[in-house]
Amino acid sequence: MRYSYLPNPYAYNDKYTVFNQAAFNPSLGNATCNGLYYSAGLLANPCPPGTGGLPGPNRGLRNNYNRGFAPRLGVAWDPTGTGKWALRAGFGQFYNRDDISLTDGLGGANPPFVGNFKQNNGNGRFLDNTNQLPACANFVDSSGKLVRCYGIGLGNASVGTELAARQPYTLQYNLTVQHELWKDTRIEVGYVASRTFNAQSKYDANAINPTDRLAFAQSNGSLNTLKPFNVINAGNIGVYSYHGNASYDSLQAMFNTRLQHGLSLALVYTYSKTISDVPLRSNNGGGNLILDPFNRGASNGLATIDRPHIFAANFIYDTPTMNNWNKIEREALANWEVGSIINVSSGTPYTPVINGFSAAGSGVNEISGIGLGDGAYRPNIVAGQPCRSSNFSNQFQWINPNRYTLNGFKLATIGNAPVGDCLGPGVARIDLSVSRFIRITERFKLQIRVDAFNLFNHPQYGNPNNGNTNGYASIGFNAVNTAALPAFVDATGAPTTSLANAVSIANSTPNASPGRVTADNQRDRQLQGSLRLTF
Repeated sequence: MRYSYLPNPYAYNDKYTVFNQAAFNPSLGNATCNGLYYSAGLLANPCPPGTGGLPGPNRGLRNNYNRGFAPRLGVAWDPTGTGKWALRAGFGQFYNRDDISLTDGLGGANPPFVGNFKQNNGNGRFLDNTNQLPACANFVDSSGKLVRCYGIGLGNASVGTELAARQPYTLQYNLTVQHELWKDTRIEVGYVASRTFNAQSKYDANAINPTDRLAFAQSNGSLNTLKPFNVINAGNIGVYSYHGNASYDSLQAMFNTRLQHGLSLALVYTYSKTISDVPLRSNNGGGNLILDPFNRGASNGLATIDRPHIFAANFIYDTPTMNNWNKIEREALANWEVGSIINVSSGTPYTPVINGFSAAGSGVNEISGIGLGDGAYRPNIVAGQPCRSSNFSNQFQWINPNRYTLNGFKLATIGNAPVGDCLGPGVARIDLSVSRFIRITERFKLQIRVDAFNLFNHPQYGNPNNGNTNGYASIGFNAVNTAALPAFVDATGAPTTSLANAVSIANSTPNASPGRVTADNQRDRQLQGSLRLTF
């Protein structure tokens, strides 16, 4: 049994605040600190009087988890007693320390420690624009507050965190069988798995309620009054949370032998599947996005780190001493060491996202109506269409655009294309090294070594998601949206060119060339030689 206590990190100067729904007071309206908790390390409320702000539970602004008991157990048994068989099993619970960049990301995001520049009526700042500016006129907003043309204020909340004491942890377990086939030769087969709970995640506190999403989609994302906290922020309010779950299951096999004549060989193969409802990647505190906080299952699918097949092999061969050969042959060919590592694996998954739907040249940006924009929403699948494009050989286009469609897509829903729909390019690489020690004297030895990385210069392509931490690969769609080819269908089933009356999409086409990949020039063939003197 192991016990872990991992208190949450905090800012040394305590100058940061976090948004949390429990701190929001509707009667305060868009007051600067409405919805914010401040660090308990501060002796007084740092917010201007009457603008909100509540003391947090501690300096880390999140309750610490103090129940970190982690049992672990391992057993090994030889069922025959001959020393040629080994049956092993293990189980363990492991707690993870939180990403400290989360605290860094909260600093400098919310008032009252960060000011902002306010302007209205499109005036902008004089130094930003040399053109004639619109007339400057103060006005009274919907809450009765005077809004001036220009002003320096503290802004409102934009990022938050949950206060609950939830600690990320993993359960790991395995069962393996090992058998010695003959002297110095073993084979091992095992089941290795893990379950992850409370992984770091992030959701939008301003996500649109499912009952309002059709209206929000029909407004093309402009009906901000439907957002729960629109009064303080009409955009997104990212809330860091700990609701991510993942599973990993694998069959792992290994063959290891040391043969005569100086040859040793190892072969390893893993067949696995990793499923998660968050991408399992953190981007400097950017968090792992939960697409729909009202339905976390909408983000469930193959994880961004999943690789179904992984094969690796390595060998080392020592050339014989060749004592019976003549001196020239012996000096040239004897006592060399040749080693190689071979890696072959599947690519990682990508998730297709709409990321742009143009109807008659106008962007339609909120067809799922959640409030995140089409850069996060998935399209529909076209039955029978493969993942891979046929144009890869001359355009390096990996994704088949005809696999995806918006035709028949119902507004205020998420398309049926799954998370982690297809795999990106895999890895195939062979490294080789050749070396030899030459004894100069009894004390001095010189090593000659040549290494080749990616020996055959096989291209190693990046994933078509272009490094997106959520695994998103952009598709893009277009529609002419004319009376002859309207882009929408209304509730009666009649074609329409009006998004405001639409319930579904028609007559759209995907972009012709999404998902092009490029070779990673950092993994091109590299050759290096070295000399090392040992004494």
